[in-house]
Amino acid sequence: MDDDVIELNVGGTHYSTIRQTLKKEPDTLLYRIASSSSTLPKGVVQLDNNKYFIDRDGFLFSHILNYLRTDKLILPEGFTETGRLKDEIEFYEIEKLREALGPQLNALSHIKPKLSNGGLYPMNETALGQRP
Repeated sequence: MDDDVIELNVGGTHYSTIRQTLKKEPDTLLYRIASSSSTLPKGVVQLDNNKYFIDRDGFLFSHILNYLRTDKLILPEGFTETGRLKDEIEFYEIEKLREALGPQLNALSHIKPKLSNGGLYPMNETALGQRP
């Protein structure tokens, strides 16, 4: 039973894994999916016996699934989607993965933007070529 293949369509990106992988972290949404729970949140639809659609970010889910497979959070160099990944981790309710992401979130908090106004420059009449 734990070797059954589960197919997940996450935001249009298709993943296949074994039930045992999704059951690695108890008390999570993926554990409930693998256990065929009848209480699934909005945005998760069971399509067939072992097929589910999850209305979330398919690209970021790859990092979550790899964590479940390897017990390690490995992000590519220059990864800039840490905040969005945190949101996905919270949706799937994976506390240990959220803790693993913590140091990377703290590292980002030290980065100060160069342009605090989003790159917009104030304009006045002189800058626009008009005079009062």
